Amino acid sequence: MKKVTLQLGFIFTLCLVITDINSQDLYLIIGQSNAAGRDTNIDMNNEDAITGKVKYLTDDNRFLKARQPLNRYSGIGKDESLQGVNFGLEFGKKMNASNGNDVYLVVNARGGTKIAQWRDGKSTGYFENTVERVKNARSVCNCELKGILWHQGEGDVKNDGTYTSSYFNSLTSLIEELRDELGNAPFIVGQLYQQSKNDNFNDDIKKVDDPNFRITNVDWVNTNNLTTFDGTHFDAPSSRILGQRYASIMQQYYSNNALPVKENRGNVKNNPIISETALKVFPNPTNEIIHIAGTNGKETFEVYNLLGSKVMETKTKDLNISSLKSGTYFIIVDKSKRLQFIKE
Repeated sequence: MKKVTLQLGFIFTLCLVITDINSQDLYLIIGQSNAAGRDTNIDMNNEDAITGKVKYLTDDNRFLKARQPLNRYSGIGKDESLQGVNFGLEFGKKMNASNGNDVYLVVNARGGTKIAQWRDGKSTGYFENTVERVKNARSVCNCELKGILWHQGEGDVKNDGTYTSSYFNSLTSLIEELRDELGNAPFIVGQLYQQSKNDNFNDDIKKVDDPNFRITNVDWVNTNNLTTFDGTHFDAPSSRILGQRYASIMQQYYSNNALPVKENRGNVKNNPIISETALKVFPNPTNEIIHIAGTNGKETFEVYNLLGSKVMETKTKDLNISSLKSGTYFIIVDKSKRLQFIKE
């Protein structure tokens, strides 16, 4: 927000307050229980402390400083007593740190839902309620929707590891329906908890950034090394890490820095970052030495922080990261391949 003072003659001074729309970024978080947050171990004095840089929409269309649980004002959510630590707060803090813009969130998740229930025109009304809340939010903050974070799938995965056969058709249609109403914002999807039941789904969800996927500006977030408190729902520390990972992907779409990231990362078989014979970084997270496996000994490794600034460049596959600050980083291999690690 900018304040401009104009002096008119010798009589009075006119003070104008001009709102800088670019300083306010709006994001939508939707899906089922892990998009809502279920771990009620909220750390208000530290990790989940309220920050004025991140705000969320209430049920009466006001924006307040974000306070866990963020899904308490969902227009379709379950009882507030079920709501826990939502990854949106950490997402918002990381996005604010990357560009200085205040982050406005619309959190509208409901546990136990299937993707078909989210489609336009269904009797559940989830789609219509979500669109209405975002439009109300835009009128309040006078800002455009910058991205959608989608975390859902548990309701469509069966115990034998198979999942709803029409899932990806429904997902692409849902994205198109939302964009028809809300604009062409990046759409980021998250993997489920890493367990054998979810292996097929988690492998296939990577295909959303395949050039053959009919929707553009879609990406995915991994859930490697995240933990749950009940076998399904991420615990509070993992929810916070998940928020950081969503932010690291979203930030690429809006970085003003020349971070060399391809629009699409390729499909599962051909992508050198995610195939079984891929380059891999381990241990991850860590705080001293990381190792890169699968190299040919001739690569150049460039390390970037979330702001898109290069912090290290080397040709050795063993990187000493002890001097880096805690956070999420990317390793760009030969200007094209990307790895991600977390410095503890």
